[in-house]
Amino acid sequence: MATDMKKLNVDLENVRSDLNRIRGEIRVRLHLGAMEARERFATLESEIDRLNASATRESLRLLKAAHVRLQELSFAFGKEPPRPAP
Repeated sequence: MATDMKKLNVDLENVRSDLNRIRGEIRVRLHLGAMEARERFATLESEIDRLNASATRESLRLLKAAHVRLQELSFAFGKEPPRPAP
């Protein structure tokens, strides 16, 4: 009976040890995965910023072009001469 208890204790300790090892491995993987996710997000953020700046420049260009065309149309109807866009 004593040997059965010793074997049970050894088996329990082996299982505990294996659980702790697996838990440690998972923590490392989660940490590395979180780092990779942060890196990917930083790349995505910079791309979004770049696209946003590009869209802003393009929108301004288009608005200025529309402004010029409307001024030209206004002039064609005998209104005041076109003024440059602000």
